[in-house]
Amino acid sequence: MRWVAVDSMSVARQRKRITKDIASNYPAFEGLRDTLLERRAVNLTAVHLQLLNSIGEMGLAQHSGGKWYVGDNAGRRYLTGGWLEEYVALAIEEIGADEVFIGQKISWRVGEFVGENEIDVLARFGDRLFLCSCKALKSVLLPDDARTRERLMDALHEADNLADHFAPSGGVVALTVTTDLVDERLRSARYQQLHGKAAVLGVGLITLEHMPWAALTRRLNALLVGDL
Repeated sequence: MRWVAVDSMSVARQRKRITKDIASNYPAFEGLRDTLLERRAVNLTAVHLQLLNSIGEMGLAQHSGGKWYVGDNAGRRYLTGGWLEEYVALAIEEIGADEVFIGQKISWRVGEFVGENEIDVLARFGDRLFLCSCKALKSVLLPDDARTRERLMDALHEADNLADHFAPSGGVVALTVTTDLVDERLRSARYQQLHGKAAVLGVGLITLEHMPWAALTRRLNALLVGDL
């Protein structure tokens, strides 16, 4: 197994403010993102406009002919999920990681077979590794939304593959999603099969409930001490 370190954090630090704003307002951001990518149109609120102005200031979207649009692949990648990888990486750095990498590619060889995998967030705490898969999905999980459930389960299996192949003993593997998976009113988990399987596989779940910065850093600290 071989990996080449890249400096992926400098840009993330420059975009920290807008990244934190997106995480704090993700349900609103969903509509804005879909409008920018021409998936659907929404009526823009004050929150949308504040996010839009920040996105424009960072050069992630442009305004021309009375219309906002995403100008390049880098902006599209950030808006469709790159921001979530950067957010988790910034939080991991905040709680004291020695090294943090975003979108880290790892090359491997087994006999005559070779391949490459990408880890969304890879961090080192001393001799321990933290690996995280990040998926920006729907914030609201409806009872009949089989497609989002399938995507969540696929994401969990992907994170488990990281654990099987790239996490040494003592490593921590997590899956971060932007879906609300806790029913606060009933004080119960939504999609209990996902929670149960994550517990069995030893993958820590980070969900929409953990998107506020303080909640995310608390959750990451808990995962590092083995509280899945």
